[in-house]
Amino acid sequence: MKAIGKRLTQYLGYALFFAGCFLLFSYWTFPWNRVRDYAITQLEPQVPGYRFRVGSLSPSWVTGMTMTDVKITKTGPTPDQSMELSVDELTLRVKVLPYLFGTRRFTFSAEMGEGELDGAYGESTSGDKGKEVITKEVELELDQVDLARLEVLRSVLTLPLKGKASGEVDLTLSTDTEKTEGVIDLQIDGLVLGDGETKLPFPGLGDGLTIDPIRMGTVKLQADVEKGVAKIKDLSSKGPDAELKIAGEVQLNAKFERSRPDLLARLKFTDAYKNKSDRTK
Repeated sequence: MKAIGKRLTQYLGYALFFAGCFLLFSYWTFPWNRVRDYAITQLEPQVPGYRFRVGSLSPSWVTGMTMTDVKITKTGPTPDQSMELSVDELTLRVKVLPYLFGTRRFTFSAEMGEGELDGAYGESTSGDKGKEVITKEVELELDQVDLARLEVLRSVLTLPLKGKASGEVDLTLSTDTEKTEGVIDLQIDGLVLGDGETKLPFPGLGDGLTIDPIRMGTVKLQADVEKGVAKIKDLSSKGPDAELKIAGEVQLNAKFERSRPDLLARLKFTDAYKNKSDRTK
């Protein structure tokens, strides 16, 4: 009997070893680039106006994947009006345990030149049918992220930006505004607005107004979010070309583009900038 038990244990070990090797090599040799191509063809029709490109796709342990040379392009009426987000390497990882409790959650890590962006995103639904409360959790940690790589910001600010952003964002956005809360603590070093070529839309000026680059210096943003309202603690800068001070609050919405700002801004140009060129006088 001992011999039979020993032999069965041996056979079971062989079977488990074979199964482990099969799963391991299947994981390594899986046609990930075909998955990449299929995912892009399925995603682009769902997000009109955007194009996606991924250089390569490979596994990252069991629950993650790593993509290189990632480019997300927001198309414009002409090629020179298109905007692009460029990431050298992006790793996504799905959190399995939260799924068991009805929360979709993943983490990500992006390398963008010399800068890094780490974060997490989670989304959950609670409440009765027809009265669901949708909650989104966003965590970001920035370390010297080059704003020039985030051309998509121009869809909001209309001007190209230069500078390095660092700091943290921890927000909970809910359709129940009482549950919307968090903190924002960011700093942008060497912020420059404009490039001297891009036109700033301005009422009555047709194609817009071309402005010389504005060196804003170091910009600090600190805000506390409570019950759906982001109260600005500090949003200011003092640079070679201008001084900026913004106070007020923003009524946040789970759909961020629907947020309502109530802000008072003070922008003062320095004499050096005013005498920089004929356009600034």
